[in-house]
Amino acid sequence: MTGPLNIQAAAVLEGLSEVALLLAEDGTILHANRAASVLLGPGLAGTPVFALHDGEPGGLATYVDRCRGSRQPLVGTITLRSEGKYQCRGNVIGDGVIGNGAGRAVLLRLSRSDDAQFALLTRNLEALRDEVRARQRTEAILRESISERELLLRELQHRVNNNMQMLSGILSGAEREAESEEARAILGDTASRFAAIGAVQQLLYASNNFNSIDLVAFVETLARAASSLAADPLVVETDVEPLQLPIGKAPSLALILNELLTNAVKYGMPARGTQKITVTLKVTGGMLELRVGDNGPGFGAASSAGGGRKRASGLGLVRGLLRQLGGSLAIEADAGARCVVRISHAQED
Repeated sequence: MTGPLNIQAAAVLEGLSEVALLLAEDGTILHANRAASVLLGPGLAGTPVFALHDGEPGGLATYVDRCRGSRQPLVGTITLRSEGKYQCRGNVIGDGVIGNGAGRAVLLRLSRSDDAQFALLTRNLEALRDEVRARQRTEAILRESISERELLLRELQHRVNNNMQMLSGILSGAEREAESEEARAILGDTASRFAAIGAVQQLLYASNNFNSIDLVAFVETLARAASSLAADPLVVETDVEPLQLPIGKAPSLALILNELLTNAVKYGMPARGTQKITVTLKVTGGMLELRVGDNGPGFGAASSAGGGRKRASGLGLVRGLLRQLGGSLAIEADAGARCVVRISHAQED
């Protein structure tokens, strides 16, 4: 019967980072180092090494017997029941390792086999590949959903734009057929307002952005439409900061700008020379500031036949829209008339 492991040999085994088992001649485990206890559990001493093996017992017994006759490490394998295949390096160790000097022992050192490592790597790669494929399928579904949504939005915008143009055309036809001047004026103003909203829809439909509209194109489009209302030559100058206008504010601002431009075209004709209208739209102090001016007689007493009062009363729609937007309207007189609109430039969520 073999005796206990001497202190020096035990210290050497405990210092190994790999799993180390010291076997008696009959294959019984005499000592298991800390790494072995972590991998296989405590209390291994006294257990036959063959009890840990999940393969053919005779093959492991033959390997241990060969190791008993060799001082050089012999390579073999052991398949642990709970941990899979491990590579072994085993050899006999000299007399004096066992405490009473009796008998010789076999030292087995275990490390994860290349096959097991490759198998683990393969499983990890397969899991990663499956995850990548799943994400690709999800992304494809999302892209298809977004594409369908954009297509539906474009179709809706197209139909809205067509309807706005149709309504504007109906109102223009009714204006031409109206018998009274008052009816023609009302129908003409209403048709102009529908045309302003239609212009916004057209800009939105022509762009790839469903959330905002380019301010420069926005102002220039409405300015051209207003110019067409003038009976005499008219010059419109624009100075617009290149910004994006949130789509939620675009219809209201389109109506406001259309009203101011229409008002300027109707009442801003100078006594002499060519009528000139200026439009500026910039951000000042966190506010979107719209200025529409002309070189006409203005809003005051200089207007003939009460035109100043009529002109001022025509801004009722502008004031109503600004109340909804939390904005303000100021009227200035400086070699003509100037209307200054201020609304918050805070971006919408």
